[in-house]
Amino acid sequence: MTTKQKPRTHDAYVAAVARLAARHTEAKADDKATIRKVRLVWGDGPDNTLGITRYNKWRGADGGVSHWCAVCATAHPSTPHLIAETVLHELGHAVVGPGFGHGPEWKAACARLGLVDAKATYQHGDTPTFSAWMLAQLQRLPVPNEGVTVDRPIITGLPIPPAGPIPIRPCGAGKGVKGGKSYGANRHDLYLCACKNGPRIRSAKPLRAQCLECTAVFVRS
Repeated sequence: MTTKQKPRTHDAYVAAVARLAARHTEAKADDKATIRKVRLVWGDGPDNTLGITRYNKWRGADGGVSHWCAVCATAHPSTPHLIAETVLHELGHAVVGPGFGHGPEWKAACARLGLVDAKATYQHGDTPTFSAWMLAQLQRLPVPNEGVTVDRPIITGLPIPPAGPIPIRPCGAGKGVKGGKSYGANRHDLYLCACKNGPRIRSAKPLRAQCLECTAVFVRS
């Protein structure tokens, strides 16, 4: 008789990455303490945003207040390593605290947690840079297999991206004081139809759309 295996959830995966961050060789005692208190979730979030940190938005059973970090399933992170990158990115915000955005203090915090050369913006298909120790540990983690979020539909004639990862928008934090809204694409290709002086569409992902005037498919210029 075959025993049905229990699905490996995304919730378990992001929690495992957080534990690795706390174990990273360069993590400070204060970093580890903050990570233990953070409420880290896999779930919903703003459209096209991979991750978000809300400062001082979680009160634990002991009455202590800490930060809330979310990895947004609705942004369709395309690989386990991109999910891991998002976890470390948001934990970097939590560790350094509000007021630092994506400045050098945040980048240094991410490096201590195993994310080298952290970026404020990110594109699907890019390869995150992890420390050698973190990469080795991530390669041993079981990959989530419980399912995926449902993609948005393709509507003819409108700049709706094809099935698969949708474009993710730039982080609202920048180098300002907000710090928590996470990161997205900042490079867009230009698509044109056959119309003279027709519409111009820019998209961060391959576009599948048809012009309602000339009926031609938009082509990347």
